[in-house]
Amino acid sequence: MNWTLRLAAAMDEPDLCPPDPITVAGIPDGKRKMFDPDRGMQEIPVYRRKTMPSGTEVAGPAAIVEDETTTIVLTGFSARINAMGCIVMRREEE
Repeated sequence: MNWTLRLAAAMDEPDLCPPDPITVAGIPDGKRKMFDPDRGMQEIPVYRRKTMPSGTEVAGPAAIVEDETTTIVLTGFSARINAMGCIVMRREEE
């Protein structure tokens, strides 16, 4: 026996992401050694995610640490906290 359920409901349009806040430079909490296959061992700045308000931007290489995960920002990329609190990574123009 198989069961299938199909449900449809009317919903309001989702809110759009608010405009980007003013950019502020991130303040590192320390440094950590990281291996990069192209550059070898290097010390990179470490940022605590919970202390990064919206608008914070950091250039790679860097690490953004949280309790359950770590986001590595590679060389040539930047990471920015958007107005909704999400990390947005961008490749830098060459």
